[in-house]
Amino acid sequence: MGKPNRFFLNLIAAAGLSVCSTSAIAMSESCEKEFTALMKQRQTQIDKINSYNKRKPTAGQACSTFRHLAVENQKLLTWMTNQKDWCQVPEEMPKQFS
Repeated sequence: MGKPNRFFLNLIAAAGLSVCSTSAIAMSESCEKEFTALMKQRQTQIDKINSYNKRKPTAGQACSTFRHLAVENQKLLTWMTNQKDWCQVPEEMPKQFS
């Protein structure tokens, strides 16, 4: 497997930043706590992907990390969809993950 596509890595980072900046809108403390925990789990996978710029992963490692990122994105999307009204999740946020 070659180097991860820089465009793809930048796209992931941009999506994470835009979601984080949008999340500051008006979530209750409990909603923000849940959202932050999900974002931290997601960020762990993004950090692993970013580390691949310094050390080349095996195909298995890269596949596993991207699979875990997809799982974390799905968890976040599910949470945003389920908590949209209660946590005042802006309508555009879930669209960034679908």
